[in-house]
Amino acid sequence: MRSDTLNISSNSYGTDRIKTILIESGLTLTADDSGACLLINAAAACSVKLPLAAGNAGVYYDIAVKTVPTGDVDFDAKDTSDDHEYFVGFVSDSEVDAQSAVAFDGSSHDQLTVGADAAAGQAYIRIMSDGAAWQVNGQAVDISGVAVGTASANN
Repeated sequence: MRSDTLNISSNSYGTDRIKTILIESGLTLTADDSGACLLINAAAACSVKLPLAAGNAGVYYDIAVKTVPTGDVDFDAKDTSDDHEYFVGFVSDSEVDAQSAVAFDGSSHDQLTVGADAAAGQAYIRIMSDGAAWQVNGQAVDISGVAVGTASANN
């Protein structure tokens, strides 16, 4: 029997969809959620707790703003006495001619914040575990809608 995923004439070809998760309040993600598009649709400030980057190389999430949040949405790396992980990378600003970015240093930044002023459809960020830290890469029309933090509540 042939595989449905390889058989163009089967009715299941091309039906794969990206998993989406609406962020409407606080949330704890798992490695099983890898590959999901996290759509910010929060009515109030909240935090999203990430799983450990260690031991989960290749786990990734895409972040996009669906509706303008009324409060900051914090993405928190693990912060315990045994496990303290960080974000490394940048989110660039596509609004200005001169290059500008929010940089994550990989040694103290354990929180990525999408602010209450982030507009719908104007930010796209991918975070991916490299097995030790969360790699960050993205773009925002208004970079003021993205910030670094050092106060992860994921413990």
